[in-house]
Amino acid sequence: MLVNTETGRIMSDRLVLIFLEMRNFVKSEEELQTNMDKWLYLLRHLGRLTGMPAALQGRIFKEIFTIAKISAMDTQEYIAYQRSIKSYRDIKSGEISSYELGMEKGEKLGLEKGEKLGLEKGEKLGLEKGIKSIIRNMHKNGVGTDAISAMTGIELAKIESILSR
Repeated sequence: MLVNTETGRIMSDRLVLIFLEMRNFVKSEEELQTNMDKWLYLLRHLGRLTGMPAALQGRIFKEIFTIAKISAMDTQEYIAYQRSIKSYRDIKSGEISSYELGMEKGEKLGLEKGEKLGLEKGEKLGLEKGIKSIIRNMHKNGVGTDAISAMTGIELAKIESILSR
């Protein structure tokens, strides 16, 4: 509980403060078992560590050591590092832009080809449907299959097939 010592009033019954005396944390690297052990070891020894201990493997600890490494850079190293990061980001940005542009062009070309193929297929289907309709209408109006074949240039077998459906 968090209590105002002057008034004795409870300020929060949900907040718990724990104080650690780092000098009392004496575990060696080999003795680290829990994440709490690892964090305490890191806090106690960070100023003296020259590399990342084997016991402190993991994404979060790698990030901490990266930040510590950057913080330890002198001005010239830091400027060079920032330029390197900027160059990397510029290259990545260019790659992403090129990829997006390529995708856009590919999509547009694909749509154009698809539309063209669709129109051609639609035209062909429409023409076939129209021819079949004309053949049926001619036949209904008393025109014989031989005459229909002669007028349309369509084989007699195909005309008979159309009329049988």
